[in-house]
Amino acid sequence: TSLVTTVSNDTSGPRAQLLNVGTTGANDTRLVLAARNTGAANALTVGVAGFSGTVATGLAGFSTLTQGRDAELRVGAPGSDVAVLRASNTITDLVPGVTLRLAAADPTKEVAVDVATDVDALTKRVGDWIKATNAVLASIDIKTGYNTATKTGGPLMGDASATTVRNQLTSAMQGATGTGTYQTLSQIGITVDRQGRFSFDEATFNASAANDLTSVSTLLARGGTASSTSVSFVTANENTKPGSYQIDITSVPAHARISGSTLGTLAATETLTISKGGQQISYIAPAGSSAMQIANALNGVLESAGIDVRVDVVNGALRVYTRQYGSAQSLSVRSDRSGPGSTGLVTTPGETVNAVGADVAGTIGGQAAVGNGQLLTATAGDPKGLAVAVSATATGSAGTLTYNQGAIGAAATALGTDGLAGKVVTAAMANAQSFKDSLGTQIEKYGDRLTQYESRLRRQFADLELTLNTLKQQGSRMKSALAGLPGSNNSSN
Repeated sequence: TSLVTTVSNDTSGPRAQLLNVGTTGANDTRLVLAARNTGAANALTVGVAGFSGTVATGLAGFSTLTQGRDAELRVGAPGSDVAVLRASNTITDLVPGVTLRLAAADPTKEVAVDVATDVDALTKRVGDWIKATNAVLASIDIKTGYNTATKTGGPLMGDASATTVRNQLTSAMQGATGTGTYQTLSQIGITVDRQGRFSFDEATFNASAANDLTSVSTLLARGGTASSTSVSFVTANENTKPGSYQIDITSVPAHARISGSTLGTLAATETLTISKGGQQISYIAPAGSSAMQIANALNGVLESAGIDVRVDVVNGALRVYTRQYGSAQSLSVRSDRSGPGSTGLVTTPGETVNAVGADVAGTIGGQAAVGNGQLLTATAGDPKGLAVAVSATATGSAGTLTYNQGAIGAAATALGTDGLAGKVVTAAMANAQSFKDSLGTQIEKYGDRLTQYESRLRRQFADLELTLNTLKQQGSRMKSALAGLPGSNNSSN
């Protein structure tokens, strides 16, 4: 039991458990070891070094219950098919975006794998977009309209800027055109009602998408068509203007890659260590192994360790490379052997060879662009924001890419901060600020006038008060003078 615990606690090794295969009342307990991961690269070897007595005898008596092996499938027509080996029955890297789960093996049976778009899910997403668009239009209508029930106007009633935004949005969407089967939104079930809102006919859209999904996608979404297979559209933004753009490549993208020499079979065992981004694996290739056997085993170990590095064979030689492109990708390979009869990945035994990838560089439509791996993105001019994936292996012209923004892209452009509506709102805000500043200036001037008026009133009041005091004094003197006249008395009668 202590041995089972010790082995199982070491997560770098196999799992261990005790299995009683005896009959009732007669125990026959066996130690069972199982690899933690599937695949031929995870085969187990049990040695007796460090043990003696009955333990050593027991360890020497191990038998194989299940041999570790790779999943194998062949892709293509018989005679021209390609063998694919993976350490797991779940394959995620054969077809981009597709996961294959192998349930059973039958070499005599061919299986066709169809990859299709979920039309129902697409219909829901387009319907949600139409609802969101109508919500924007309704909000504008409420804020710019007049409520006959409450006899009150919205806060933006009479504001030409808000009306312009609404018109820009609807015009941008209705003005979208496609190619092929469907060229207007009404053909795929999107129309405008009497209130200026959009209506969505799900049945019409479903039928259209099922009939010609490419044409529907071109009409709705941002997309691009390249004249060369070495370039493909990735994305664009509200700044990108529709049109055709020349793609020129000045530096091709590259993996971090290390290649060996042509190998028949290994003359002796060879220990290979592959490192990437702080992760590392080691594999001891047995003598007599072929280049393909070593590549398959290394791929199994790398996949189990979660290291994004792959190994293949080109012209009989091993090639170790990062799956991703770009200057951010790096790897290193170390081997204890070199020369004839070895993988040839290093030139000196014990040497570590390092490699770094490269970013694509070039221009789009004659405008500056920045490269990141295979992604080339325009940073200026009409194609600003346009990003393309480049798989070219040589510099020079990579043809043209024609960009179409579609109805969704057109709406985003209209409502974006740099779009037409954005410019209208910016201008309206500038006018409002100017009016506010003008009012502030006028209020400040009125304030100055009021201050001056107040000062004048205070002076006049002071003068009036002084005049009243003078009149009081004069009145007292006149009263005294009158009192001294003949016939005057102090009687009030």
